[in-house]
Amino acid sequence: MNADKEIFLVAQLDPAQDDPAREDLYEVGVTATVLQLLKLPDGTVRVLVEGKARGRLVELSEADGYLQSTIEILEERVAEGIEVEALMRSAVEHSWASWSRRRSCPTR
Repeated sequence: MNADKEIFLVAQLDPAQDDPAREDLYEVGVTATVLQLLKLPDGTVRVLVEGKARGRLVELSEADGYLQSTIEILEERVAEGIEVEALMRSAVEHSWASWSRRRSCPTR
């Protein structure tokens, strides 16, 4: 991984697919900075990331055993209104509820 630790995250259309091709991925994802890597005894890796900006996957290629992408940063749209505020409050509450069920929980 490069020293800057910048990555592009995009979800799979079918999470059960073990080796997804380009057409198996959503087009829109998020650029992120890797904050922490944790290698667990069972061989899995947990990654803590900080999202930066929404992006669109333009091109995907493989090089040296890993994927490289060309992305287009998407313009940020600001939504306003009572309904948006309610959705934001709900999302924050659900996030904190989810974190509180985990062993290592950040403080507010």
